Amino acid sequence: MTKIIIPALIVFSMLLPQRLSAAMGEELLFMEVPMVVTASKKEEKIQDAPAVVTVITAKEIKDFGANTFYDILLRMPSIQPIGSHLYPRNAAVVRGDLVGHYDNHVLILINGRPFREDVTGGLNAAFYNMFPVEAIERIEFVHGPGSVLYGTNAFDGVINVITKKPAEDVEAEITAGAGSFGATIGKGNIGVSSDDLDLSANVNYFKDDGWEYEAITCSPVPGSDYDGSTEFGNDNISGLVFLRYKDFTFNCYLANLEQTNLGLVPMWQAVGTDGESWLTTNRRFADIGYTKQLSGDYTVQANITHNYYMFRSYSFSSAASSEGAYDVLEEVSLSGPLTEEANFLVGGVLTQLYSLDLNKAKIDEFDLNYYSGYMQLDYKPIDKLKLVTGAQYNKPEDIDGVTVPRIGAVYQLSDTFGTKVSYAEAFRSPWSVETRTYFPGVLVGNSSLEPEKVKTLDLQLLYNTSKYQSSLTLFKNSYEDLITRVAHPTIPATSSYDNEGTMDIQGVEIESKVSLLSNFYLEGSGTYQTEKDEKVLAPDYMLKAGVSYHTESGLTASIFDSYFGEPAENPGKVLNPEAEAVHMVSMNINYIVPSMESLSLNLFVQNALDQDYDYPEFSKNWVNTLPLEPGRAVYGTVSYAF
Repeated sequence: MTKIIIPALIVFSMLLPQRLSAAMGEELLFMEVPMVVTASKKEEKIQDAPAVVTVITAKEIKDFGANTFYDILLRMPSIQPIGSHLYPRNAAVVRGDLVGHYDNHVLILINGRPFREDVTGGLNAAFYNMFPVEAIERIEFVHGPGSVLYGTNAFDGVINVITKKPAEDVEAEITAGAGSFGATIGKGNIGVSSDDLDLSANVNYFKDDGWEYEAITCSPVPGSDYDGSTEFGNDNISGLVFLRYKDFTFNCYLANLEQTNLGLVPMWQAVGTDGESWLTTNRRFADIGYTKQLSGDYTVQANITHNYYMFRSYSFSSAASSEGAYDVLEEVSLSGPLTEEANFLVGGVLTQLYSLDLNKAKIDEFDLNYYSGYMQLDYKPIDKLKLVTGAQYNKPEDIDGVTVPRIGAVYQLSDTFGTKVSYAEAFRSPWSVETRTYFPGVLVGNSSLEPEKVKTLDLQLLYNTSKYQSSLTLFKNSYEDLITRVAHPTIPATSSYDNEGTMDIQGVEIESKVSLLSNFYLEGSGTYQTEKDEKVLAPDYMLKAGVSYHTESGLTASIFDSYFGEPAENPGKVLNPEAEAVHMVSMNINYIVPSMESLSLNLFVQNALDQDYDYPEFSKNWVNTLPLEPGRAVYGTVSYAF
């Protein structure tokens, strides 16, 4: 069946634009061909970017609806957002690479600057759950490695969130709403713009009583089966600020999350007799940037980026633990032309990492420096062909340095068709939880760990016009030195880490966006990947499609179906429903009141089919599945623009 379905989907996605063009002539709605900046750290057309890139626009976000960035991830090609017993809604699994509950194989950027934490490298729930989606101008998702320009964690992908700039001299909007599970929603934004100054600020609040999380858990100890339940709730607040003054920019994002979870291990007994378990995460991000255009079309850019992280978990009736860290990243780059046909980019980075309050987390304190330098060259021997090469050398303190290369070619077959081929490598440096934990009888880190590595080959065919966007991508990822848990060589009954993991994933991606007539918009994507040794639990298939309809009277109605195939089984004890394929259908209605255009109403429905979403427990593999998402949820909001 696979040999029939996948080729049929590919052919359909690539031929759909021509079929519609012949049938509907010039009645199609105009769409701009996207400009992107993430792949090369400079603005270029998406078909010229030396990487596989997906763009999600503000209009798509508004039309299809979203309370959180996590809702957007559900619709993005080749991504399955998930969470674990300890970290709910925390990870974006790209191209099937599910190896643990830390989200450290994807790098998040805010306006091009890295949003990272320095203990696990992968607690991103504060972003996925509370980044204000109304502030997003567009999202650029680079499929595959990005370490050549962005360093560690840019492993399977890079998600760059580019925020809106004020469109008017002064603008403001407030939003209030409520929804399922006792949810309360509050949002506000304000923007000011002039010739030398742009200022925008957003605040976002969400609180709910929680959905009923119910499951049977166990441990390897016989007779440890236990049926329990709790309400998975949230109490979250965040703020975002962007400021531009002449050649200077300032970005700031603050978020505080309080979430219910199952506990440090996937077992009800670990939460104590009161049955309570929760975590709080505090994240702070700030960046000061300076960009100066020099003579001869050369550009120098300097940034100082700060990330702060504090995590506290409560999993026993009388015990709590905390861990924290902050870093300062200093980066300078220079770019410009070498000749009329060639351009260059060179840069250097110093990152200083500092620990905070790690004693209860059983992690040794640290004060570390990371050094890196990078370069990229592009050359056009003929008008239709662009060649790209680049590399980064990264040297963490006390860890072996690593060099990752990049090479690729972009060829324009015609004004509408193009092709890309690229080979790139990426790395993920070991984080402090893996190298500095000391908890005999449970876990002891390994200070000799080396960076994880991935080698990726992408081959893409694109079709882009002002009315259609389609692409077909073949990819192959080869992973080595993956950090895995092993038995400690000298301490009994204790786990440690080693670079023993390898993996090979290959697959195909298709994407298509089409505007129909003057009021219909259609988009879809499909991903099929395989891992030859069946080392991952992620499903082989993801199929996503949505349609949006709008009227001149101010009504927009949309529906989107994100289909995730059946995941592989884990070896855990079968106590809960088996994991199955699931349709995560969302519905969204926006309405601008005609007699009062400053007033708008929104109705957003998650999991409209009310499907059970059980997923293999992938951290300990003690039990077969745990619940991943709630059933149907409905949210309504009212917004007023000043």
